[in-house]
Amino acid sequence: MDPQEKNKFWEIFRSLHPEGGYVSGEKACSILQSSRLGNDKLAKLWDLVDIDEDGQLDFDEFSIAMKITFNIINGIYHDVPPEIPDELVPPSKQHLIAAREALQGSDEVNVASQEIDDPEDDILKDGFDWYMPPSDRMRYTDVYSSHSDKYGAVSYNSFAPVYEHLGIPRSQIMKAWNLVNPQKAETIDKDQCLVFLHILTQRSQGFRIPKDVPFGLRASFKKGNIDYNLQANDPSHTMRESQSVGSTLTIQRPRSDLETPKDVNDSDWEIVGLRNELATLEQKITKLQREVDESSILQSRSQLVRRDLLKLLDYKYGVLADLKAGGLRPDYSLIERNLERLEQQTALLQQHLEGKKKDILTLEENLPGR
Repeated sequence: MDPQEKNKFWEIFRSLHPEGGYVSGEKACSILQSSRLGNDKLAKLWDLVDIDEDGQLDFDEFSIAMKITFNIINGIYHDVPPEIPDELVPPSKQHLIAAREALQGSDEVNVASQEIDDPEDDILKDGFDWYMPPSDRMRYTDVYSSHSDKYGAVSYNSFAPVYEHLGIPRSQIMKAWNLVNPQKAETIDKDQCLVFLHILTQRSQGFRIPKDVPFGLRASFKKGNIDYNLQANDPSHTMRESQSVGSTLTIQRPRSDLETPKDVNDSDWEIVGLRNELATLEQKITKLQREVDESSILQSRSQLVRRDLLKLLDYKYGVLADLKAGGLRPDYSLIERNLERLEQQTALLQQHLEGKKKDILTLEENLPGR
């Protein structure tokens, strides 16, 4: 990552008003979502760059996220890489990445063991809606209040009576619990609880439980502070009209490697988008021009063939006239059949020529600027 890029990312990072050297998951998500990458890619990107898994990004993590995002938009990467490229890993994060990679194998085994197919999958339907209506939220809040402890925490077993009432397979209840509790804590807080109850309600109504949560919720779950005003690309992944709840703990953390900011005016998402649109347009123009050229060649060949056939037809007519004038008795039926065949071939070539002319007119109309 060159100094110019790093200064540019610093200006964006600083504009988000970091606290203690960190920007919240909500603020970081708003920037990354403006890149218009799909939710699946953004979710993988977050998992990759949130190295210490605290639901927020310091400048080094933020710079990695921005660099990978630009590389995807520019076509350098086709997808989010499975690991952070070595050239993007700052010295301050090398030990954390090494530790995470060491634990990754055992985590994958645990996740695989928890992925159990829904026994009722055949009768379930798609269309899970993350939106939580205010009336449902009030009902979930009442359930939470009656099962939480004096600290506002709720354990998995606290909702045992609720599970019995819903009649959902325990494997799917545990799947919903893991979705809202990525840190594998023994308890969850109010906001996580409301989402957990919403997932169970949707499942009891016959909807499949998604394999993952929307990108905007992912950071909030890790942070333990949820914002329901998600601006996801998919309208079904939008939760609205509620406020985030949770406490903020101020901790002194090490600062990132970059110290000296420089003024950078950022409009790079738009610039990259325009460049990509221009490249696409140029490719279309080149393709249309090539098709026009090919049609022109075919037209020229067709004209040459037609000219030769017309000459041959004139010759045959001349032979026929000579035979009639000389008083010979040629096989007129054979000659007439040959003439008819030549006329048919000439007509077919004429139709082919007219079709190619129409194709050329269509291509010229589709060229930009016409």
